[in-house]
Amino acid sequence: MEGIIKWNTAEAGVNFIDVAEFYHEGWSEELLGQAIRDTRILSENFVIATKVPGCTRSGINGIELILVHIHHEVDVSTRKLGLNHISPHQIHGLDLLTTVDETLWGLRWL
Repeated sequence: MEGIIKWNTAEAGVNFIDVAEFYHEGWSEELLGQAIRDTRILSENFVIATKVPGCTRSGINGIELILVHIHHEVDVSTRKLGLNHISPHQIHGLDLLTTVDETLWGLRWL
């Protein structure tokens, strides 16, 4: 896998990688995080984008694009990726229960 990752990314000129915690039940972030560690490719050479959906879990903090949910999803993603930051972080999907202002407030404090 190491050779495939190096060829498909750094050597091919790829510098933007898009993943999400909900792609393949979290495996996309876990596999990318493992590949970064295994190949020792510096994550600073890439823009690694992930996103938070409007609904991922049961319970009050898992159903809306509120500050608590957004920050929880960022924590999950950074842990799986083995990174201390994510840029950019995107909203994936529509949340009719939360105002745009509240969602933007949650994103502002990342």
